[in-house]
Amino acid sequence: MPSTWCTIESTPGIFHHLVSSIGVKGVTVKEVFALEPEVVQSIGEPLAFIFCFPIETSADQQPEKPTSATSTPAVPDTLFFANQVIANACGTQAVLHALLNLENLSPHVDLGPTLTEFRDFTKDMRPSARGLCISNSPTLRRVHNGFGQLPTDEEVGLDAARKAIERAAKRGKRKRARAGDSDEESEFDDDESDEEKEEGEEGGEYIAYHFVALVPHAGAVWELDGLKLAPKCIAPMPRPSAAKPWSSLVLSELKNRIKKSEYETFSLLMLTLDQQPILEASLAAAAAPSAEPVEGESRENRDAIERQLRELHEERAGYDREQARARANYLPFIGAFLERLAVRAPAAVVENMVDQHMETLDQ
Repeated sequence: MPSTWCTIESTPGIFHHLVSSIGVKGVTVKEVFALEPEVVQSIGEPLAFIFCFPIETSADQQPEKPTSATSTPAVPDTLFFANQVIANACGTQAVLHALLNLENLSPHVDLGPTLTEFRDFTKDMRPSARGLCISNSPTLRRVHNGFGQLPTDEEVGLDAARKAIERAAKRGKRKRARAGDSDEESEFDDDESDEEKEEGEEGGEYIAYHFVALVPHAGAVWELDGLKLAPKCIAPMPRPSAAKPWSSLVLSELKNRIKKSEYETFSLLMLTLDQQPILEASLAAAAAPSAEPVEGESRENRDAIERQLRELHEERAGYDREQARARANYLPFIGAFLERLAVRAPAAVVENMVDQHMETLDQ
């Protein structure tokens, strides 16, 4: 029985560390803030995309129709695809779908021993068997669970925080009542049973999010969704002479989906070449004893490289902070803090503070 996998956030810092922790070198992850070709171009050359979206719950969803009039190509044998067989693994599975389908790898890209061995081991397996291999891989599970908190029960995300805070505030009220506020004591005599009822009857909607990969492979652009039975062809790859790159097909597809969705929260991450080793190699070459004297335009180029490296180092420092934050579990502290506050302050004050903060989070 495979162990539990935690939920992870859709942030470039966490996914950058996820890629590097698996052992991949030369690839990084960036966030795409707008579905426009010029935005993607300003970030770098896309290798693949990872799309995070809320799972639709409408009963009247229609089957997806092909986005191109051209006949859908057959799924090539070289396309790596795995079914998702365990909850919460979709983030790492999308990363695997993206990395294991890269074509014409740059000399700067190294998949590392973990992915190379996994790819070779599962090469002739069915998608369902590959999914089992992912969920039962101790290495992949350990790396994945290093970027979030394992759920202790059915409550996850903001709902968990909201319920924990409400419970802490109620415990504080009971302590105040037992400390001598006899007028309120009877109000909380049956709080435990009422609390259990509230947890089962709460009507707030929990939105589940899912990750899929969008990759170019074997002459077509594919969507790889582990919850589907097979890959989906978005469109044939544009010809080399075409004015628009393959990424434009992805952006157009996602725009249409977002327009039709009942939700408004989405995230798009892009896998691209990591410029840090490339820039460091260029800087080392410029500083080598055999290099020509640095003056004029050459000096300007070196200054530009150093500036880009400083920006990358600052970005990676931010990624490190994201990673530390993702691994921290703040709920025990929040619960204990509000419990102490509720003992010392009137219950109405605590409830008002919680309500105001929750309204801020929901915006």
